Amino acid sequence: MSMEKQLGKLIVSLNPYTDAALKVMQFGHAGAAADAAAAVNAAASVNNAADFEFEIADKYAEMWSFKGESQKVNKAIRMKYRWPKLDPQDQKKILYWVTDYLLIGFEGTGGN
Repeated sequence: MSMEKQLGKLIVSLNPYTDAALKVMQFGHAGAAADAAAAVNAAASVNNAADFEFEIADKYAEMWSFKGESQKVNKAIRMKYRWPKLDPQDQKKILYWVTDYLLIGFEGTGGN
């Protein structure tokens, strides 16, 4: 498995907003699926050739606190994704989709 696929799987597995068994993060412009199984398939098909929506802040030069320690972040990326809110009585039924963002900060000197 390529490093890129491993990174993608790691990001999805760490997503705190979905059911541990489902783990659906949908990127790109695919339509919302009506049930959990269809959502997994839709997310898999989108992630194979994703059209990511993202914003980049270059020459960011801000400090982020991580585990109580200040970290110098020189570039930040905000990536849009969606995840399904499941019906507590029927875990196969999606009540609605929530839009959230994955924030990635590149720490360090920025190559200077």
